[in-house]
Amino acid sequence: EHAEAIRRQTERDLEDRAYLRAVTFADAVSVYLEKRPDAGAYLGPLMDRFEATQIKDITPAVVSAFSTDQYGHMEPSSVKRYLYTPLNAVLRQAHEAQLCPLVRFDSPKVKRKPVEYADDQWLRTFLEFAHPRIALTVLFLTLTGARVSEACRVTLGDVDLSRGTVILRRTKSGKSRRLIIPALLAEVMERWIADQGLLESAAALFGYAARWSVNQAIERVCLK
Repeated sequence: EHAEAIRRQTERDLEDRAYLRAVTFADAVSVYLEKRPDAGAYLGPLMDRFEATQIKDITPAVVSAFSTDQYGHMEPSSVKRYLYTPLNAVLRQAHEAQLCPLVRFDSPKVKRKPVEYADDQWLRTFLEFAHPRIALTVLFLTLTGARVSEACRVTLGDVDLSRGTVILRRTKSGKSRRLIIPALLAEVMERWIADQGLLESAAALFGYAARWSVNQAIERVCLK
């Protein structure tokens, strides 16, 4: 009786292992995108390389070779962002869906650069030379601590000037968060909304499509 129980359990284990060995990277990506439909920005090259590859065959040596071939010209921080972070996220989601054992690849070591903070005079000079749009955006980033990409997604409907708050949606953690707007910033935002004639709740508050546009606008002011 005991031997039969062991036989049945062993048979189930072997069947499970056979199924897990058949799981491909494409299967894992399907699960990942089903849970996080907006998180596939960096998955194109990974799918080109690993789409039909079974998870068991994606080894550290294979990933390292792909990293050198596809991202060898990039800084370690960029390699981590474009390759290791999305790859590990996909495999972690597949593990949580019980498609495969937990697999994780170590990313390159990234040296943190010391942060250089702008002083008060620099900010005053920047605002003096800046167009009102980028001036407001930089003031918003400075006084709220929001990320540039988060600021780009702020709409008129996310702002409640009467309560002095703004909601940031689709943050890095995937969750929304509410921020306090300092009185100075609230005054400038109110003036901007009136000057631009913003009425629709879905209207982008700052009018920038992506963080690259903000970075370019900041660079133009710095050159001035």
